[in-house]
Amino acid sequence: MIKIGLTGSIAVGKSFVLSIFKTEYNVPVFSSDECVRGIYRHNADLNNFIKDEILASDNQFSNEDIANIVFKDSIKLEKLENYIHPLVKIERDNFINRELNKKSKFVVIEVPLLFEKNLEHEFDKIILVDVTEDIQEKRALLRKNMSKEKFLAIKANQIPRMLFPFVRRIIADSVRDGGFPPLYIEPIDFLKLFEKNMQKN
Repeated sequence: MIKIGLTGSIAVGKSFVLSIFKTEYNVPVFSSDECVRGIYRHNADLNNFIKDEILASDNQFSNEDIANIVFKDSIKLEKLENYIHPLVKIERDNFINRELNKKSKFVVIEVPLLFEKNLEHEFDKIILVDVTEDIQEKRALLRKNMSKEKFLAIKANQIPRMLFPFVRRIIADSVRDGGFPPLYIEPIDFLKLFEKNMQKN
């Protein structure tokens, strides 16, 4: 089974691309963002951890309350990520095992911090989703409770886009030098698919 990692910065269209693989190509997909939202909703231990270690308060909180703190405090952000990421990995591994048992040929797994957390070795191929910086900022600022300050704080925790060409070269060289056969996939015109999807709506 070929494991394809899907990554990119905030508001570049990762969820849309993931949905195309699922709906247009019937490929099993895993969304780390959706997984994290599920963990927030259903994991009581995490809620207690957040109250004790992040908020230092027993009051009820929202995701916005958490974001307003951790994106201004790198130590608390690291604490939160160190707690959540192992839980996401368990769910991701369970998804992979289920698809292996189903004998799926491909899976696409969305991981926003794939390179930042050194997870590239877990995937056979990696797709980077990107847009121009002005489009990215416009999309991000349309989101509920998103400010420019918060947007810039989130971007600051991700690999700058100018480094991605070098990352792609490193991966390409590793595949070639490791003797792995290339995987040829027909080009996918995501813009055309997006326009088609908009026409349906």
